Amino acid sequence: MPRRKRYPFVQHFTDRNGRARLYFRKPGFPRIPLPGPYGGPEFLVAYYAALAGNPDEIGSSRTIPRSMNALVVAYYASADFKSLRPSSARVYRNILERFRLRGIFLDSLPKLVNLKALQHEVP
Repeated sequence: MPRRKRYPFVQHFTDRNGRARLYFRKPGFPRIPLPGPYGGPEFLVAYYAALAGNPDEIGSSRTIPRSMNALVVAYYASADFKSLRPSSARVYRNILERFRLRGIFLDSLPKLVNLKALQHEVP
């Protein structure tokens, strides 16, 4: 009997109703249901489309545009932040996380900038 071809990142399981489920589950990508039987034509089309897709950023669905959280996430992904030494990045991250926890929107930012007060606060 020939061995069945394996496809990376495919999860196969039987749900509580006894139906076989197939999902594409690659780290950093959304979970995508795959149709048809394993290795069938519909499965292959959906599998290769999912494999060629772009990964989602972690937490992107929870980030509100024009919020402090969106600004902090963009800064963490920037080359400026990635080029910092680890000790500097840790200090910057601690200060920025205090801003992020407040849930500030960028429209209200000019009214409250006082970095010294934030540095001495304990969350």
